[in-house]
Amino acid sequence: MDELILSHLAQMEADAEEEDEDYTIEAATATLLMYTGAEESRLARARNRLPSRLYLCRPQLCPNPRIDTPMVAASVPHKTYLNGA
Repeated sequence: MDELILSHLAQMEADAEEEDEDYTIEAATATLLMYTGAEESRLARARNRLPSRLYLCRPQLCPNPRIDTPMVAASVPHKTYLNGA
């Protein structure tokens, strides 16, 4: 009877160790995927930013620089003043 209990306990311990190994492998795989995804995202962002790094391009400019620029908004206290009302 004791041998049966001991063998059952040994089997349960072996199963637990196997589950721990599986969990460790899954955790390592998930960590590797997260790191790889973050690195790919960083490289893609650098590639997209590279062409316009040294100067402003049309998408980065205001559509009409004489209206609604930050300087005009700061110098005029109310928008009604611009409309003449």
